[in-house]
Amino acid sequence: MNTNLVYLRPLRIAYVRSVGPYAQSSKEAWSRLFEWLSENGFHTFPGCGYGLVLDDPKVIDASSCRYDACIEISSLPENRAEGSLQVRKLPGGAYVRERFVGCYSQVRERTLAVREQWASTSGLVVDDKRPVVQIFLDDPRRSEADKLCSDVCIPVIAGGPA
Repeated sequence: MNTNLVYLRPLRIAYVRSVGPYAQSSKEAWSRLFEWLSENGFHTFPGCGYGLVLDDPKVIDASSCRYDACIEISSLPENRAEGSLQVRKLPGGAYVRERFVGCYSQVRERTLAVREQWASTSGLVVDDKRPVVQIFLDDPRRSEADKLCSDVCIPVIAGGPA
């Protein structure tokens, strides 16, 4: 696994939230966000997309897990998202990141794998106060599915065994 430590800057984002098992809620949230984009004249994706995995399905019942499909507000002219979508701040900080190339439908599995595999030897622990961030670098409507690029980012803090 090719992971590295990165710092994500705080971002002001507009989002659509869906609740339920991540396999369903992520698809639903992105579908609703793409629908809003189309209805508002965005025929290409404005900047990166961000998927926020807000709950750990090992701790929270899958039916209560929250997923946010997001876009950076500065990518939208005249802050057109405000009033139509919910707005929040993506918290910045240290994240373990893995770059993934392939179909976006596989990002959920990569997220689980990254979270499990790096923790045992890194000396870092997951910061459960911040969401896991999936950064979608390509517009899936404009690129071949097997060539889509994304980053899986797990929020971390120092800790673990000395």
